[in-house]
Amino acid sequence: MSNKRTACLLLAALLLLVSQNIFSQCCSSGSPAGASTFVGLLNKKDIRVITYYRNNYSDTYFSGAVKQTDFTYLKNTSFKFFGLTLGYGITKKITAEYEMGYFISKVQVYKFTPNTTTTVKGFGLGNGFVTLKYGAYVKPEKNIEVTIGAGAKFPFSTQPQFVNYVIIPRDLQPSTGVFGMTGLLFFNKGFPGISLRVFSLNKYELNGASKYDFGTGKYDANYSYKYGNMLMNSIFVSKKIVNNFFGVLQFRSENRQADHVNGVLEQNTGNEVLYVSPQLSYSIVGKWHLAVMGDYPLYKNYTGKQMTPKYSWALSLTRDFNCGKKK
Repeated sequence: MSNKRTACLLLAALLLLVSQNIFSQCCSSGSPAGASTFVGLLNKKDIRVITYYRNNYSDTYFSGAVKQTDFTYLKNTSFKFFGLTLGYGITKKITAEYEMGYFISKVQVYKFTPNTTTTVKGFGLGNGFVTLKYGAYVKPEKNIEVTIGAGAKFPFSTQPQFVNYVIIPRDLQPSTGVFGMTGLLFFNKGFPGISLRVFSLNKYELNGASKYDFGTGKYDANYSYKYGNMLMNSIFVSKKIVNNFFGVLQFRSENRQADHVNGVLEQNTGNEVLYVSPQLSYSIVGKWHLAVMGDYPLYKNYTGKQMTPKYSWALSLTRDFNCGKKK
């Protein structure tokens, strides 16, 4: 058996295995947005592996769309996150995808006095996702693709995280600890004559409710903490600059609904943020893709008073494995 076929079988087996098995919502539980523009269908029996690293920093309070300066005890928050996405083309119109990630660190730095700071840290696996995508309208000769998808969002553990025997705040938990559902709509239109591609991704996350009461440190059947659902809409424009170099400009809006405790709206949760995200990628023989990108918020509107993101940057590496028969 060739080395190529062996590698493909191992990757396919891995994908099958993993598929079966304070006022600060900017650093809230769950995985952050991914760092790749490869979100469409795969050819039959092809495999795609995406790895990325994201670094986020926040140090500014907002109430509504107005910057606040009176809340200064929380100096800043940040996180470092490593993500992995595996995709497999089941048929020419159906692609399976698995996502997971690990928070290397989630940090809140408090400054209660001018000369004293206290740092609280969390870490661990974020939420995982299993998604099936279906090509509702795919016309390669016209360079058009419309894909719909649905899947499950799940925690790797429903237990809250403790550090040094002390439970860390809800916002620093790496995972929501609850199950949910996702849906997506993807549109792609290519213009080969001018090496231009325009595409959009719309994704909705529906979160479940947790029975763990951080106030009492116990599970309670009569308690319910419902994480707000999230709607993300992105528009991308990709243009070839020179051989093997591509520039991408993304505009992304994220709308997170407010959380609820026992059916009552939780204060200082929920937001609307519009990001601009420039990206530069380098392609190696059409299979390896190395990219660097940044996120900068153009508009922020927060319910109550919350710490808000200042900037984020990411690196990603993508590799395609063509495991089907060559035409």
